[in-house]
Amino acid sequence: DWIKYMDIQEKRTRELGIVGREGIKLLPIYTRFAILLSYNRYSRLLKKIKESNYNISKRTGLNTKEKFIVFIKRILNKYE
Repeated sequence: DWIKYMDIQEKRTRELGIVGREGIKLLPIYTRFAILLSYNRYSRLLKKIKESNYNISKRTGLNTKEKFIVFIKRILNKYE
């Protein structure tokens, strides 16, 4: 079942992200913002893919407004 398989992969990706996020703390402070912003954008994209029920018949991406929201949340440290 495609949905079940993708749910497992999504969970695995999130778990790897948690481990990777710990490593971000070890980076020089001047590089952290860009790395965390990328992490947050990817996390939001993963959430959007899941919300689309893993529909692979169309390309999923973040529009400009969504990217801006992620950026502002990153600045305010208000990201999930």
